[in-house]
Amino acid sequence: MSYRKNFQFDNGQYYHLSFDTLVDLSNIDMRLRYMLVHFCLDIEHCIKTKLLNEITFQTEDDGYSFLGKYIASNNNPSKIKQKILTQIKRTNSKLYDKHHAQLPLWVVMECCEFGVLESILAFYLASNPNSALIKLNVNRIEADNNNISLLSYVRNIRNKAAHNSVILNSI
Repeated sequence: MSYRKNFQFDNGQYYHLSFDTLVDLSNIDMRLRYMLVHFCLDIEHCIKTKLLNEITFQTEDDGYSFLGKYIASNNNPSKIKQKILTQIKRTNSKLYDKHHAQLPLWVVMECCEFGVLESILAFYLASNPNSALIKLNVNRIEADNNNISLLSYVRNIRNKAAHNSVILNSI
């Protein structure tokens, strides 16, 4: 088990390590993953809800025009549109059948992957500097002269937790 890495190893022997301890760490790790995945899903839901609310009620855009601007601003608009349509079709074929000709933002938010949400949010915040989402500092921080998306950390934690990756293997 990978939890053994948390224990001192010397002369070919782990100190204070037993099978019961490994089982306990495994259970703690599992419960931590369950908590983390719920936290991450709550963060994702809150960001989607706030973003949709702001676009709908506080901007000149509606969900259709905003999404059109987002797609048009991309380096390869047809590729990003196809990626979004593929995600929608894979997630909910009825929504795809109804909206594939003209996409509303709420359908994309319902079906898109976290990376698409990050990209849409970055586009929105670039054109709406007074957004409440900027005040939450969810999009970017400076670290050693590199822009890092805080949401990418949430996505990574969510993916590790959802795919049962061991979290407590080197603490």
